[in-house]
Amino acid sequence: MSQTMRAMVMKGIGEVAVVEKPRLTEPGPNGAIIKTTRGLVCTSDTHTVKGAIGEPINLGELDESLLESVE
Repeated sequence: MSQTMRAMVMKGIGEVAVVEKPRLTEPGPNGAIIKTTRGLVCTSDTHTVKGAIGEPINLGELDESLLESVE
C-alpha cells in the first residue's frame, strides 16, 4: 500500500487543489481506516473557498462522501 493518499484541500481563498498527504497507518482507539469511493462538494465548501471563514491554508474539504470501511 502507498505511503500517501490524495486529498482535496483549500490552498487559499479561491484556490483548491488535490495534494498528496501521508497515509495514516494506525487508527486511534475510536478511529477507523476508511476509503472514499465517491465525493462531492457541498454548499458550505463553496462558501469556504470564497473566503467565508478567512484564509485557511491546506484545509481539507469534501465533507459529502460515500465511504468504505477498510479497518
